[in-house]
Amino acid sequence: LDDQLLSIVVRREKPQLEAEKDDLVLTIAKGRRTLKELEDRTLQ
Repeated sequence: LDDQLLSIVVRREKPQLEAEKDDLVLTIAKGRRTLKELEDRTLQ
């Protein structure tokens, strides 16, 4: 709940920070997916 409230406040006060955070979350997710794919290939 705290994270949700903070996100709402940040989105309202500093929308560019929230957009940056969203981009970073996507980048991290893509990196994790790439890491998983590389690990799977290594184990084959």
